Amino acid sequence: MVEIITAIAGPLMSGLIALYVSTVQNDKTVALVQYRLQQLEDKVATQNDYIEKVILAERDLKTAFRRIDELRDDVKALSKE
Repeated sequence: MVEIITAIAGPLMSGLIALYVSTVQNDKTVALVQYRLQQLEDKVATQNDYIEKVILAERDLKTAFRRIDELRDDVKALSKE
């Protein structure tokens, strides 16, 4: 009877230990993946901010060029008079 209990208890304990180690390792892996994903999200947010600033700068630049062209036309019109 002791031999049967020993035969069952050994693998059962090994299985429980393996399950515990696997669970702990899985938790660490999940935490690492979440951390890295958060870092990537932060980088994307920063890049999106830069892109928005570039878009605004381009819009302002187009407006400035348009105004310069209007002023140039006004100067040409005045010089013909």
